[in-house]
Amino acid sequence: MSSQPPEPDAPEKRSLKALALRAASWTVGGQALAQGLRLLSNIILARLLFPEAFGLMAIVWVFMYGLNMFSDLGVGPSIVYNRHGEEPQFLNTAWTIQVIRGVLITLGAALLAWPVSEIYDAPELFSLLAATGCVGLIQGFDSTAIHTQQRQLELGPVIRIEVISQLVTIVVMVIWALLIPTVWALVGGTLVGTVVRTILSHFYLPRFPHRLQWDAKAAKAIYSYGSWIFLSSIFTFIGVQGDRLLLGYYLPIATLGVYSVATRFSDAITNLQTRLAHSVFFPLFSETARSEPELLVGRYYRIRLWMDLLFLSASGLLASTGHVLIDVLYDERYVEAGWILQALAIQVGMSAVLTSEETLLFSLGKTYYSFARSFARALWIVAGIPLSWHFGGLRGVVLCVAFSELPVLAVIWVGMVKQNALRPLLELRSLLIWGASFSVGLLLEAAIG
Repeated sequence: MSSQPPEPDAPEKRSLKALALRAASWTVGGQALAQGLRLLSNIILARLLFPEAFGLMAIVWVFMYGLNMFSDLGVGPSIVYNRHGEEPQFLNTAWTIQVIRGVLITLGAALLAWPVSEIYDAPELFSLLAATGCVGLIQGFDSTAIHTQQRQLELGPVIRIEVISQLVTIVVMVIWALLIPTVWALVGGTLVGTVVRTILSHFYLPRFPHRLQWDAKAAKAIYSYGSWIFLSSIFTFIGVQGDRLLLGYYLPIATLGVYSVATRFSDAITNLQTRLAHSVFFPLFSETARSEPELLVGRYYRIRLWMDLLFLSASGLLASTGHVLIDVLYDERYVEAGWILQALAIQVGMSAVLTSEETLLFSLGKTYYSFARSFARALWIVAGIPLSWHFGGLRGVVLCVAFSELPVLAVIWVGMVKQNALRPLLELRSLLIWGASFSVGLLLEAAIG
């Protein structure tokens, strides 16, 4: 007697697919708009302010990023992953941890402000870092509905909040820079936008009556799941921000500002891809791993094709035409950002592939590969940048960063092989997509002349 798949399962599958497609469209559309607004504001502010302003804020954000990473216990991913992630006591405990973390970030920024200003011989950094540190305190009070919406793949309202807060941030920055063209325009806009985002998270998303609560079982579950995330975050800080941390010491502040302009474009692609992987495909892969594990690898590579066509194509085009983009959008003070952007596009392409693979391993509960990835990249950066600076100056450092995903490739592929999830021919497909887009960029540049 032939067996047929039970009919009731079909609507559930279609529903999951529909949710994923809708969440992906919101994420891509919303993040593309937010990143576009951010880049537009960067172009406008680059004309209103001076390269030193971007250099100073690059240093400030290095340490803010570090404080965030060194205090990351994976509260958001725990809410998405844990089967109790929508229960009140779990959410209240998660929110309590989040609030405590926000307070610690702000205190940490205040404590670091003076030594940082002394190390970089820039007195302005004292007040800039102390003021920007308040972002941590404000974000600590964000509603956990941000994460429960992600768990349910209902990302539309979350994306709207982020776009609105980003728009508010940009408007405040530009108006401030027009009236008082100082670096404080960047700080003031950030603080106002963060306040708007926190308020909207409570009043625009589904309401949940948050209160300070400590449930030992919930706290243990968050810590257990987030322990590898915490270790990973420490080394992620070194791997992702190590270049700016060290270059701020080696380079004049203005040159660091030019470097940060180039990273705005490369970071825009990386952030969009990372957000899509974490917000959409992590919940989707987690649900597939729980309910239909035999379909996981096939579903992953089908999704990877679309991700590669979008992000590897963008990376390849930037690698061949990045200098043209900078020449068109910025004045001569930022011309060096062109070749920097071209080199960093190599890292963007490799990161796009490896982030997707890391997300697949994450959905299988293999969070230690996230730590291994961060550790491998951190070792490359810490060892490579001083040597690259000694032998090749700025160009050597940029090339070191461009190829910083090479050690990560070995780590992540080991995990993929162990989970029987690596398909070499489909990985080769990704390389061909990048090469084709790079060639198209060269042809376009030649045609434009």
